Amino acid sequence: MVTTEMLREWQRLGKQGIAKAGGLDGVAMQYGVASGALKIYLRVDGTLTKPAEDRLNPPGAEITPKMLREWQRFGKQGIAKAGGLDGVAGQYGIASGTLKNYLRADGTLTKRAEDRLRKDGAGPM
Repeated sequence: MVTTEMLREWQRLGKQGIAKAGGLDGVAMQYGVASGALKIYLRVDGTLTKPAEDRLNPPGAEITPKMLREWQRFGKQGIAKAGGLDGVAGQYGIASGTLKNYLRADGTLTKRAEDRLRKDGAGPM
């Protein structure tokens, strides 16, 4: 059975980690899951598939104003220190694709995030 913790770990592997493990089949063997099951969730380039993203960020998972304010303070260096946007997403247990709707790699919030803060009365900082 593929768990959400496995998905988070696989998300952190990246292309190099997958290659080091011997490809997707090697990763599957390490985690004791069928290769076919792993391939439903993980691509050879290290990115998660839509089903994996959906499991990590199920409908109803909420991006809060508090999260937006924390991300805003990261800046480019904070994002780099976290391992890029994928690392930030992993820390918050959300899908990378979802994070990218709100935060850019340069550390600035997207218009969607700024609008959300304004709507919630927090205002952009």
